[in-house]
Amino acid sequence: LFAKKLNVQDGEFGKGIVVFVVSNVIAHVIGWVVVAPVLDILIYAERKQVFAQGVFAAVSNSITGVIVGGLLVLAYTKTIAKKGSLDME
Repeated sequence: LFAKKLNVQDGEFGKGIVVFVVSNVIAHVIGWVVVAPVLDILIYAERKQVFAQGVFAAVSNSITGVIVGGLLVLAYTKTIAKKGSLDME
């Protein structure tokens, strides 16, 4: 949902880093704190303890996703030629 706002194809990631971090954290919180524990309770009849596990998973995966994903996107944007950088001969 947020991929178009990152503007990665233009070779710029500096302005989109905030969007990347916020969208990454939101996605992990929704997935790990809301969806996964609720489905564990409904499908497997697990205890309420799964919410604590979900919070830990959301925090650790958000940190990893922001650091590793941010470095990968930054490296990718360095390989793309910026608009207007090519000269016609």
